[in-house]
Amino acid sequence: MLYEYVLQEENVAILDISRILMIVMQSRFTETELAALAKQYRMAAGKTRAAAARELNVSRPCVFNAEEHADSSLGKLRIRIIEKYSGMKVVGPEYRLVKL
Repeated sequence: MLYEYVLQEENVAILDISRILMIVMQSRFTETELAALAKQYRMAAGKTRAAAARELNVSRPCVFNAEEHADSSLGKLRIRIIEKYSGMKVVGPEYRLVKL
């Protein structure tokens, strides 16, 4: 599963997003997987949490909590992070990604 792949790569600052793009576009995601995707896309874009927070007009701890605590109610922020740094859109209540 994608989430397991992301966890295996957590020490890598930049993932080869194209390698997982096909998996991403054909999957439905849980809040935990969205949190991992948000973190990976932000890191692949070369943004720190502080820089992402400034661009999204939220606090740095909000970005941290959105990425690290899937049980927090920050789903909308996770979606904003993914959409800003991936060039994809999250659609539907089942959290699917579609290419823009």
